[in-house]
Amino acid sequence: MPNEIVSGGQNTVRISGDRVTRSHHPWSLATRKLLAVCAEKQLDFVPKWLGRDQDGNEFFEYMDGEVGHDPLPHFFTSDATVCSAGKTLRQFHDAARDLVNDETLTWQFAAKQPAEVICHGDFAGYNCTFKDAKVVGVFDFDCAFPAPRLWDLSYAIYRFSPFLNFGEFGDEFGDVKNRLRRMYLFVEAYGEPSQTARNAFGLIPERLKSMVNWMYQEAGQGNQQCQRSLDEGHHALYLKDHDAIKIFYQKELC
Repeated sequence: MPNEIVSGGQNTVRISGDRVTRSHHPWSLATRKLLAVCAEKQLDFVPKWLGRDQDGNEFFEYMDGEVGHDPLPHFFTSDATVCSAGKTLRQFHDAARDLVNDETLTWQFAAKQPAEVICHGDFAGYNCTFKDAKVVGVFDFDCAFPAPRLWDLSYAIYRFSPFLNFGEFGDEFGDVKNRLRRMYLFVEAYGEPSQTARNAFGLIPERLKSMVNWMYQEAGQGNQQCQRSLDEGHHALYLKDHDAIKIFYQKELC
């Protein structure tokens, strides 16, 4: 097992043996409740909460496997990976639905209506671990909150199809036709029809714009990770994809 300190978005994440240490946040109680529910439903791909230290830092189970960091590993091009991701997201949504209307929980974000599921909020390769091209672990639930299932699906297909650098693809995932095929596979594995896939694609621009607005808001409040993302131009990519995907959707998929 590794022993290292890694960047974790809003956290400094320490990995030591089979345990991950992360900072405490105002929404941590909701996150613990979410993980407990997933454990009760026997979702082995969700880490268990193991306790906390005297400073409030929290301990979680380490999820073994290869993390899907950019540039995406070659196995991401397989249909097995995209189907596994779709199936995993559905299992998570189904397991956590009982928490949607729990008003005792404080999430990082206010509920987005119609609140159908607890969204992961950042379901992408960099928050999953993989073995044999399939998802075996999902982590970083800081962005989880009640929202429509399309809110998660839209960002998931943006990352797993993938649709980054829309129209200027320079990776191993082929042309837009093949990426749309992968999108339909993801949503089929999730258990929804092709129209849901098109609806999720149509929501990507709003999802990206919301993320950029949040980055600016957080950076203005001193969030150094968000400031670094802005300095590195991540927002410019998202806004460029916002425009390109919106045009494509209106011309080809409406």
